[in-house]
Amino acid sequence: MHKYERCDQIGGRLTIAVLVLAAGRSTRTGGWHKLLATFDGIPLIRRSVLAASGSACDNVVVVTGHLDDEIRSAIKDIPAQVVHNSDFESGMATSIIVGLREAIRLRATGVMICLSDMPDITSEHLDLLATKFRQRNGKPIVRAVAAGEPGHPIIFPDCTYPELVKLAGDVGARAVVRRHRRSIVDVEIGPAATTDLDTLESLRERGWLPAQG
Repeated sequence: MHKYERCDQIGGRLTIAVLVLAAGRSTRTGGWHKLLATFDGIPLIRRSVLAASGSACDNVVVVTGHLDDEIRSAIKDIPAQVVHNSDFESGMATSIIVGLREAIRLRATGVMICLSDMPDITSEHLDLLATKFRQRNGKPIVRAVAAGEPGHPIIFPDCTYPELVKLAGDVGARAVVRRHRRSIVDVEIGPAATTDLDTLESLRERGWLPAQG
C-alpha cells in the first residue's frame, strides 16, 4: 500500500487518530507553561488527553516538544502514543507532520487535530465529530464550530495527508482547510470550539494555577 492510500478499516469502521498538539513553549504566558497549569489539581494537558482517550476514536497521539519530560509525566498513565517533535521551535506545522506520520503508521483513515489548550473540549464533543466523519464515509473535512464560527477540533481525511505533510510554519493546517472550504462539514459544539487559554490572564480568569515553564 502506498503510504497515502486509503488505510484499512477496523471491523468495517473508519478509524480515527486524535492528534493532541503539546509541543509549544507557551510564549504568550510570560514564562509560565499553560499546559502544566492546574485546575482542581489536574494539569491542562492531562485534561485534554483524557478527553481524547475517553472518546470513541481509535488512537490518541500526543506530540511533545518543549518540556517533554514534564508533559510525559503528566499523562504517563493515560493510553496514548507519545511522539517527540525535536523541531518544535519551527512551528505548529512540524508537530502536525510528526503526529501524522504516527497516525499513518497506525493506519488511521482520519486524523483529528486537537489543540491542547482548549479546556472545555470533552470526549462527547470529539464523539460528535467522529460520528459525523463516519456518517460521511470519511471523505470530507469535519470541523467544530461555535455558533457558526470555525474552531477546533478538525478531522482531516486521509485524502488530505499529502497536503498536510507539506505544511510549514506556525499557521497549522489553515491552508488545507481553505483549499477544501466548499466541502467542509461543520458540527456545532458550542463555545468550547473557540475557547482557549492563550495568555496568563486567561488562565487566571478561569481559575487555573500557572506552572513555571
